Amino acid sequence: MIDFCEQIRSIAASLLVSVLLMGNPLTGSEPLDPEEFHIYLAIGGMNMSGGAPLEKEHSEVIDRCFLLNAEGQWEPASGSLNRYSTIRGEGSKESLGPLRGFVRQMLKANGNISIGLVVNAGEGNRNYIEHWRYKDSNYREARKRLKQARRKGTLKGVLWHQDGNRIDSSLSYLKDMIGNLRVDQKMLNLPFVVGRVGGAGFRQYDSKYRALKEDVHAIGYATSEDLSLEGRYFDSKSALALGELYADEMLRVHREWPFMEDSSFRPDVDVIDVHVHAREKTVNGLDEVRDWMARNGVRRCISLPLTPVVPKNEEERKVMLENFSTHKGKVDRFCIIEPEDVSTVDEAVAILKKEKAEGAIGFGEHYGRNRMFDDPANLRLYEACEIVGLPICFHIDNNKNMEEKGLPRLERVLKMFPKCNFIAHAQFWLQFVDGTCDRLLQKYPNLYAEPSGLRMVSVLNRDRTYTKKFLIRNADKILFGTDAGWWSFKKSVEQREMQFSLFEQLDLPKDVKEKIYYKNASKLFGFGLSDTDR
Repeated sequence: MIDFCEQIRSIAASLLVSVLLMGNPLTGSEPLDPEEFHIYLAIGGMNMSGGAPLEKEHSEVIDRCFLLNAEGQWEPASGSLNRYSTIRGEGSKESLGPLRGFVRQMLKANGNISIGLVVNAGEGNRNYIEHWRYKDSNYREARKRLKQARRKGTLKGVLWHQDGNRIDSSLSYLKDMIGNLRVDQKMLNLPFVVGRVGGAGFRQYDSKYRALKEDVHAIGYATSEDLSLEGRYFDSKSALALGELYADEMLRVHREWPFMEDSSFRPDVDVIDVHVHAREKTVNGLDEVRDWMARNGVRRCISLPLTPVVPKNEEERKVMLENFSTHKGKVDRFCIIEPEDVSTVDEAVAILKKEKAEGAIGFGEHYGRNRMFDDPANLRLYEACEIVGLPICFHIDNNKNMEEKGLPRLERVLKMFPKCNFIAHAQFWLQFVDGTCDRLLQKYPNLYAEPSGLRMVSVLNRDRTYTKKFLIRNADKILFGTDAGWWSFKKSVEQREMQFSLFEQLDLPKDVKEKIYYKNASKLFGFGLSDTDR
């Protein structure tokens, strides 16, 4: 009889959910107004998942709240809100966490909205912060589910709760995760609220999490100082109270950082973009660059050839040169030689002299595939560029111009070729936080840097106070670049490269903005300031 009753209750519950889903506009052909459907991503460890027992009232559907399920659909939220997490530990219990209290408080503050929860919390080793950094497993899972969720709503914030650490750099890693998520979601001011577990671990990390609010913008801290634990988990009362603290902090961040489209930020000075990739050998291939420049307020740009656009014969080279002749004074070009294509410095010099005579103003983007930065084949190219007088834009990553911590190989090259100007790109910036970039830019007159590429936006948006001081200190050495290319030139202004938004939001002094946006490039490449001055 008991089993039969349980089956009846289960069927009734399923029918109730089905009826609710039928009336839920999120699952029909007419979704809710995305502006009124607010999405929150909830991630972290076991206390975001929750460990307090579920009471009878927790099985009831939460009015105006929906949960993203395993199929990427919205269903009325009830019961354990972490049950669809893709990183739950085996044997995880259905339990109560802070999100019910969070939703209750948020809906009380605004009676016109509904809330969608994307909950992807983990337990045990899946809780550690190193699993949440860029491209790591937990991060990828959360990002995938968030992409599904954003089709029908507006992302309004992220909730993070961390229960333990096994590395000293956990706070730095957390800054990385926040910066990466903001860039991935194309919301440089995406609100974050972070929380810490109570008990013995609280005192150790409380001061660090409070300091996080000083370093990172648009962030809140839900302290758990006065909340109670039962073992490792918050009890029911404390879990709900923690959720309300999350809501209070989220509402505060919303007030202090009102939502603005990143595309609404537009430079009020002229712009030279020193790093784009055009279809150079395609007939009229620079026309799309011209149109992109007009939409984004770019007065002049430099195209760096990648392998697919390098001319393979004289006919293609003729088309390339005609393209740049047509757009002379607006679109300039660099040239490239692969390290393995020449065996002597003299060979490289002969090629580069011809390129310079036909309009090339620099060398790059230099990849050095599967070579260390100071590989002998690379050194030949650096020496040839110094002889011919061409600046070098170089790329560093895990298999191109490879380096070590502290960039000792780059430093060796800067000393070897003091009359050759080098422009740093890509993973050069990954050593921004530890001061390596600052030290090298300050020490070597022949080193410049440009922040093109999304990963670099994440790094510079990570701690805006430090970034602003860095840019002011190195105002004569930073060039503006986006890494826009033929894959992105046709995007609308609403999808513009995020460097524009970031640099405008840093509130830099006008003289610093002018140097970074166009004066440094004018000086380095000999354009003459009259080419860009209004």
